[in-house]
Amino acid sequence: MRAHYRQKAREYKWPAPAPDGGGVYLASSGEIQFDVEWDRATESTARLRQKIASHVGYWEHFRNATLQHVLVIVPTDEREDRLHDAIWRERPHFSSDECCSFWTTSTHRLRQWGPLGAIWLGVNLSTGKPPRATDTRLRLRSPLGRLAPIRRSDGLGTDLIGKPGWWLRRPGGGQVT
Repeated sequence: MRAHYRQKAREYKWPAPAPDGGGVYLASSGEIQFDVEWDRATESTARLRQKIASHVGYWEHFRNATLQHVLVIVPTDEREDRLHDAIWRERPHFSSDECCSFWTTSTHRLRQWGPLGAIWLGVNLSTGKPPRATDTRLRLRSPLGRLAPIRRSDGLGTDLIGKPGWWLRRPGGGQVT
């Protein structure tokens, strides 16, 4: 995923996000693609806003960008409140439909319920005013499997890496070339 960002961004001179991680979750509804930004409160809010701006700047060039999710994990609820405000301020001002979707949670929620629990809170980019400081505590959270999928998965769950014999059902038998 990261190589794709750099190559496309270099080719078109777009800002390139450099997420801390990413992946694809195979849900019954389809493939949910996501990037992960893990904030340990060691970066300034200005640096976080730069990271957010790079995601916004990159994904605004794609149709259906809202199907690309950016999951941000923060250490405290207060930091999550500030992050929602920062994300809202960095949103594209011409159309929120042209941007990736941002989801936040705190490390204590992640530890308590795990990444598949109902811990992810979406940032509302289409509202005309910034979120209130306590909005993150009052809103309903979603599980990872309920985020919008990018497409239906053609693969079988038995073919996933880590499942017994997954390499037997891969072209080339898992060989490295």
